[in-house]
Amino acid sequence: MRKARAADSGSASERLETARTAERLNPFSLAPRYLQAGALEELDRVGAARAELRDALELEPRNFATLGLLGDLELRAGNAPEARFLYRRALALNPLDTGLRELSRRGLGKGE
Repeated sequence: MRKARAADSGSASERLETARTAERLNPFSLAPRYLQAGALEELDRVGAARAELRDALELEPRNFATLGLLGDLELRAGNAPEARFLYRRALALNPLDTGLRELSRRGLGKGE
């Protein structure tokens, strides 16, 4: 996991493979899935990144961090309504998170 997290660990493809190895070693950990999703998005494989985060959400359906990451991904992909929906779900699980509160309220359109 340390190698996969390291910023200087090489290309997105290398980070993806390292994170996949970490997932094989600990299939119940969410961190390797988060790292894979980031590498996949960097490789312009947004659908695969989304699927990886959805898989993580299946492991822990009430994980507000995964919902927030999915919201971030959807926002970067240009899907503001879905991002807002995911941020609101995350906020319901962690109502004291001021960042999620702000994200769930904002218009989330281009330039906002």
